[in-house]
Amino acid sequence: MDNLTTAQFDECVLKASEQRPVLVDFWATWCQPCVMLAPILEKLAQEYGDRLRLVKVDIDQEPQLAAAFGIRSVPTVVLFSKGKVATQFSGVLPPDGIRRLLEPHLPRPSDALIEQARTLLRDSGAGQACMLLRKALAEDPDNCRIHPELGTVLLHTGELEELEQLLHDLPTNIAQDDAFRLLRAQLAFARVAEDAPAVPELEQLLAKDENNLEARFALAARKVVAGEYEPAMENLLAIIRKDRRYGDDCGRRALVDVFALLNNEGPLVRKYRGLLAGAIN
Repeated sequence: MDNLTTAQFDECVLKASEQRPVLVDFWATWCQPCVMLAPILEKLAQEYGDRLRLVKVDIDQEPQLAAAFGIRSVPTVVLFSKGKVATQFSGVLPPDGIRRLLEPHLPRPSDALIEQARTLLRDSGAGQACMLLRKALAEDPDNCRIHPELGTVLLHTGELEELEQLLHDLPTNIAQDDAFRLLRAQLAFARVAEDAPAVPELEQLLAKDENNLEARFALAARKVVAGEYEPAMENLLAIIRKDRRYGDDCGRRALVDVFALLNNEGPLVRKYRGLLAGAIN
């Protein structure tokens, strides 16, 4: 297998990875572990066929590339997908270990169903999208890209028990991913809102007793579910200021979850993060 040059890298790796993932083996001629790893990678590339392309970069011949991607030791193997680094590892791993790293990022036949479901969801066909994703998961349970898509649709359609079961049954290798942490937070808010009185009734309860923290938390959950994040955060902050111990500090924990739903950035997050710091110090 020929080594790529710096001039070839953009075309052969970054642009090519838009069509299928490209695995780059950063190596050196003097590196004995590199020699050990090479046949393992070549066998895996043959196994994956059109789902993966394998290329090599000699770090002594192309030091600019090694520096650009922070390669400090060899062998280092980097998987590129959609023009970006998807995953990487250093040293010699057994084939099964490499497969576990690569599989979540490689194309699978069920990906076509995911794309169809996304199109349906954009066109307000949430029910049909849900059916397609259920079908995709039944046919290809190892495709970890299906789970967050199905979870989002189940939340959208209010299928909370099915969402709860989906989150409970997640494969261990993805269970702690950020996408599922957010879905768990959204599910928790949806569960509280599901059992809560309507917003006008909650507001009446708080007008009679502003220290009714149960009603205030329920109102915050209702606001989160409705996408009204600022009043939700205002109510959660009021709980924290009144009683940090309420619900085992649920006000603070829920406020941190709202920050995560807002990608932990933006003026609202900055504002309420500062107010939270003032409230707990």
